[in-house]
Amino acid sequence: MRRHVPSWPFTLTSGGGRPAHPTGSANMASSSPGGTPAYNGRFRPLFTVLISHSYYDGDDDRCRDFRIQPTPTSLDLMQSLGLVFRDWGTGFSVFVDEARLDGLVNYLRRQSSSGGLWSWLSFIMVPTNTAFVGITAMPLGIAPIRLNFYMSNQEARQTTDRDAILSEGPLSADIFYPPTGTFLTVPIQPDTRQIWAINIAGDTAIQQDIPKLDQDLTQYQLDFSTVPMGLYWIYLFNGNDLTPLWPLLYTDTGKVPLGFIDLILTRPTPTTPGVYPVPPVDEGPVSSADIGHLTYLLRFEARSTRWRYYVASQAPGTLHDVIIHGQGTEFSQQSRVILPTGQPALLFEAADELPLRQQSAQRFRLRGVRRGPDGRENAVRVECLPVAPGTPVRPGVSEQSGTSEMYIYV
Repeated sequence: MRRHVPSWPFTLTSGGGRPAHPTGSANMASSSPGGTPAYNGRFRPLFTVLISHSYYDGDDDRCRDFRIQPTPTSLDLMQSLGLVFRDWGTGFSVFVDEARLDGLVNYLRRQSSSGGLWSWLSFIMVPTNTAFVGITAMPLGIAPIRLNFYMSNQEARQTTDRDAILSEGPLSADIFYPPTGTFLTVPIQPDTRQIWAINIAGDTAIQQDIPKLDQDLTQYQLDFSTVPMGLYWIYLFNGNDLTPLWPLLYTDTGKVPLGFIDLILTRPTPTTPGVYPVPPVDEGPVSSADIGHLTYLLRFEARSTRWRYYVASQAPGTLHDVIIHGQGTEFSQQSRVILPTGQPALLFEAADELPLRQQSAQRFRLRGVRRGPDGRENAVRVECLPVAPGTPVRPGVSEQSGTSEMYIYV
């Protein structure tokens, strides 16, 4: 896969959100994320996230299926630290003013708490391709209004000094969480005194007292409007014990996101795994040369499906001795079926699952005989059968797979 990183140095402009032609300096004159006049100075990429998808094999794997938005809290933090966000269409970057690197390090040191040095930026991934779930190796029945995937650089894996894998391969069900808006209905018990919402740092972001006005109260509306958007774990507290309910994503943006990314700026604790754009700030001086220029690779994998061909005769007669052959798999005739139109057809199914591709390299041919009402036989040939489309995809034998159905009239 060829990587597409904006060439550096270049001039950032407030126009189209894309890199201008490379220049001899990295001076930037732009608007801040909030739209107010900003400053001039040298900027470097603190981190870049490149998004690819093996479905788009004809476009160097580049994935343009998302619009990326920082959360409001992250926008405010970036503006205060001299950081600037850019969405490139196939990924995004956060840049830092080189004149404010010391200020960034000092800010991170001030975030010390009992749980470590926690400071992060959050990004919402709003899908722009309605077929994304179908073409991607992920649970097929997921709808963005019910479940969103969550990723963090705590799970990132270093590949080079400046590169790390944020995620690759199929998306498993355990990284999906239910989203909630500003208000969440929480079921409670008669002895529940408080509802807690714990963030990724382990801090209690919400500690809501339950009024004792009604002893028969069975649920309570938890208000998230005072906390940043992100991943939270919900607990009930009875005065002695905590009872876990569920984790969820608070993403009240007016949009319908499918994904949420937390990128922590520096390693929170000595034992925390992951890859971070700022070296540990609690181990002595930090060299400015070691800050930033980090690229995270987010690689989605295409869904593999079991291909099915329904072959029907357009002319009067019946089909016999039909075979489908080509490279990559074998097709066998399953049965004679009746299509929803009432027309008889032959069903052929592939022996193996095949990956979906925008420009598939699979080529299959059909050979057979049509026997007319008068007993005459005519050869039937199709030199290039259609390949599986990205949509629709029917359920398959596993949550990551699916079934692609194609109808052939000969």
